Amino acid sequence: MEKGLVLQERDVQLLEFLAEYKTITLDNTRYIYGTKTYQEKRICHLVKEKYLIRLQHREIALGRKGKEFLSEIGTEIKVHCRNLNNLERLKVISDIAAFTKFSNTMNFMPSWHLKDRNAPTQDSRRYLGLLTFDQNFYTVYSVYGEKDNKYITSLYYDLKKEREFYNSIIFTNDIEKILFYKKRIWF
Repeated sequence: MEKGLVLQERDVQLLEFLAEYKTITLDNTRYIYGTKTYQEKRICHLVKEKYLIRLQHREIALGRKGKEFLSEIGTEIKVHCRNLNNLERLKVISDIAAFTKFSNTMNFMPSWHLKDRNAPTQDSRRYLGLLTFDQNFYTVYSVYGEKDNKYITSLYYDLKKEREFYNSIIFTNDIEKILFYKKRIWF
């Protein structure tokens, strides 16, 4: 009798996370496993057994056996658009979701749970989701990668529409792009 890998509860949580968000960085798996380094050894086993696959930049995604396992337990695997801009957006959403999913004080709902696919968009087009923290709601935005002025201008209009209802959070790795619009964006 062949001895295979026995999935642990945290492994299943990781697979379910990937079913929803498509990708996660190895660094962010620590939120699921609750450890500093153990998860990297566990992920090596899951990759070897084809539950996971490795992507670029220390990222992982569902492998063949991971998809089969999720289908067996009735978990739907979210199909996302594969264009390059959407993949970058998914990485940012995954980062936020990983950080907040196992938090007792925060909750994050990605944009695809807020928008009705069968109705015209009533909300902003650029938000990543809705973050709840300390009984306050925040629309979450991000300026990542090589976003141009056209994108930031559209983000500005989205923020202007949402300003009446929610506070907003903008994650960025280039604060200068946001500060350029500081006369139009309220801090």
